Amino acid sequence: MLRYFCLFCCILIYFVVGTGWYAASRLVIEGHTQATGQDVVVQWDSGNGLNSYESRIFHLLPPPLQGQDRHRIALVGGARKNARSSGSRLVLTEVRVDDKGLSIPEQDLHCVRHSTGTPWFFEKACSQFVFQGPLKNHIGFLLKVNSSSGIARFSIDGAINDVDLYQSNWAVLQKRIDFWFVDVAGHFSVFTDMPRYRINSMVIACPDGVLVDRVFLKTKAGKLLALPFHKGPGNQLLLDNPSRLVKHYFVPGRFVCQILFALLVTLLISTGAGIVARYGGLKQFLLGRQLRWFRFFFIGALVTYGTWLLVFWPGVMSVDSLNIWRAAWLPDVMINNHPAINVFWYMFLQHVWNNIAVVPVSQILLLSLLLAVTFSFCQQQGVRLVVLLPCYILLLLSLPVCLYNLTLWKDIPFALLVVFWGLVPGYFYQKHKALKISPTVVLLLVLLFIALLLFRHNGMVYVIALPMLFAGLRLVTLPRKLLVAGLVTGGCIVLLALFPPSSIKGASYFKDLSRQYLHKMSLSSTGDLVLSAVKKYPRLLDIRRNRHESDFWHYYIADRYAYGFLRDAGWNDSYAYLPPDRHPLPTLRNTALKLYAGSLEYPWVYLSWNPFWLLYLFPLSIVLGRWFPLSAIFSSVILIQVAALLIVVGTTNWRYYYFVLLGGYFLLPLLLLDLRFLHGPTGKIR
Repeated sequence: MLRYFCLFCCILIYFVVGTGWYAASRLVIEGHTQATGQDVVVQWDSGNGLNSYESRIFHLLPPPLQGQDRHRIALVGGARKNARSSGSRLVLTEVRVDDKGLSIPEQDLHCVRHSTGTPWFFEKACSQFVFQGPLKNHIGFLLKVNSSSGIARFSIDGAINDVDLYQSNWAVLQKRIDFWFVDVAGHFSVFTDMPRYRINSMVIACPDGVLVDRVFLKTKAGKLLALPFHKGPGNQLLLDNPSRLVKHYFVPGRFVCQILFALLVTLLISTGAGIVARYGGLKQFLLGRQLRWFRFFFIGALVTYGTWLLVFWPGVMSVDSLNIWRAAWLPDVMINNHPAINVFWYMFLQHVWNNIAVVPVSQILLLSLLLAVTFSFCQQQGVRLVVLLPCYILLLLSLPVCLYNLTLWKDIPFALLVVFWGLVPGYFYQKHKALKISPTVVLLLVLLFIALLLFRHNGMVYVIALPMLFAGLRLVTLPRKLLVAGLVTGGCIVLLALFPPSSIKGASYFKDLSRQYLHKMSLSSTGDLVLSAVKKYPRLLDIRRNRHESDFWHYYIADRYAYGFLRDAGWNDSYAYLPPDRHPLPTLRNTALKLYAGSLEYPWVYLSWNPFWLLYLFPLSIVLGRWFPLSAIFSSVILIQVAALLIVVGTTNWRYYYFVLLGGYFLLPLLLLDLRFLHGPTGKIR
C-alpha cells in the first residue's frame, strides 16, 4: 500500500508541476510620438518562428482635428450587406472607451432599436451611433456576427472604414473593432490580450519617430507586471519569455481534478501490475508463449495505426475538438454544448502529455488493446487462425478506422465504449457463475459505464438499456442495497446532464435538444417512426448517398491551421502557430490522400466507408441468437444505439454511426467464436 501511495504522490507532483497554465492577462505598450498614421507591430515566437498569425498591428490615428477638442466617431449600418448574407442588420453589444464600458445615451442613437438589457439593433439605412465624448487613446466596438450580418461603416473624424460582419461559421459569435489614437500631448497606449501558452520571445517593431516608454502585463485582478526589454536590430524592441510572469501551477478546482487523475493512473498501474503478476512476471508477460498471440495482435494494430498517425501528425482537429481542447486547457472556461466529460478526458490527457497528438495516441492504444484482447481470446477458445486472421486484417486495413483513429472527435472514444460494452455482457454470459470480479475491476467498470453514458448525449439511452440487458440475462446478482445505490447514482447522472450548473456555458443545451427531438417525435406516430428507421437502416453507412458534407474526413484536415478562423473565434489564445506545410512523411501523406480519395469512389466505397453487408449481420445474429448468443448480445447493444439515433434523432450522419462500422468488424470474430462453441462438445468455454 505504501508503494502505491508513493506512486500516487509522484504522479500528482508530475501533473501539478509538469502542466501549469497561463492566467489571462493583457499586454500594454505605452509610448509617445509626434507622427501619426504609423503602425506599431507586435509579434511573438512560440517555437516556430515569427509569423503573421502570432502578431498584432496597432495603427495610430491622429489627435482630434485642429481647432477641436474631441473626436467625432460614427457607426452606420443596417442597410448594406454582401451577396452571401441573408440580412443586413448590425447588432452592437458594447462600446469601450479607453478600456471602460460606455453607457450610450439615447441622444447619440438614431433609428436604433434598443430596450433595457438588450443589444442595440441597427436595421435601417438611417441607423447610426455618433460618439463625441471624451476619448484619449482608444475606442472599441463589439458586434455580433452571423450569416445574416451586414456591413458596418465607421467614420473616424471623416475618414471612412467599412467592415463586413458576415460570418458563416457558427463558432464565431462576435467581432471587436478597435481604433487607437495619439492624444494631443503625443502619448499613446495600446493593448492586446496575451496568448495563454508559452511565448519564447516577443518583438515590438516601431517606425521612426515612435518611442516606447514602458511595456507591462495587466492581470484580471488589475496587477501590473513590468516587462523589461532591450534594443534589437533596427527599431525593434526584444522581450524574452514574457509569459513566465503569468504562469501558475495551482488552481483549487483544477487541483481536485489532478488528484482524481493521479488516483486513476495509480489505479490503472496497480491493476496492470496485478495482471502482469498473474502471468508470472514482466518477463513472461513480454516474452512468454502464453500471450504470444495477444502481443501479435496488439503490436500489429499499434504499428499499422501508428504509421497512419505519423503520416498525418499530430492528428486532425475540427471546430468541435478545437473548442473542447481549449476548454480543457483553460481552467476558467467550461462548456456544455459538448458533454463535459469530453473536456475532462482531454484535460486528463493534457496532464499526461500536453500535445494534441496525445488524443490519437490514446485512441490507437485503446483500440489496439481492445482488438488484441478480443482476437487473442477467440484464438485461445479454439477459433482457427486461418479464419480469424482475415477478420483481423480486414479491421486493420479499414480506411475509416485508420483515419478516425487520428481524429479528435468524441465519436471515436464513444465507439470504443459501445464496442467494449457490447463485448462485456457476452463475456459475463459465457462465464456464468465461474466469473469472479475484484473490487478494482468493478470500480473500473463503473467508471467506463459512466463514460459510456456521458461521452455523447445519445449515450444516455444505455442508462436503462444496459442494466435491463444484464438483468434479463441474469448475468450478475446484485445485493439490494447495491442495486438501490446504482439506481440512485444513475438518476443523479441523468439529472446532472439535464440540469447542469447554470454557470457552465451552454448549460441548458442537452435539455433544449431533448425537448426539440421529443417535439419532432410527437408530430409522427410510433409506427411511422419505426417504419422510417427500418427504411433508413440499410443505407446507414452510405456516405455517398446520404451526402452530409460534415461526413467527409478531408473536410477537417486543415482546421487546426485555419488561423483566420482561430483569431475570429477568439481561440488563438490557446493555439500556437504550427507550420501547415511541415509533415514528417510528405510522400506517404500524398499517397494516403490519394488512397482516401479513391476509397470514396465506386466500387471501393463498399470495401471502406459503406460495407453494407455488415449491417445485415446484426439483426441476423439476433434472429439466430439461440445458436449465436455472444453475437446476439453484442448486436443488441449496437442496435439499441442505432434505434435511438434513427427514431429519436432521425439523423443519417455517417460520423454518428462510426460505432456501427467498428462494431461490425468486431462482430465477425464473435460469429466465429459462436460457431466454435456450437460445434464444440459442450458449447461452453472449456
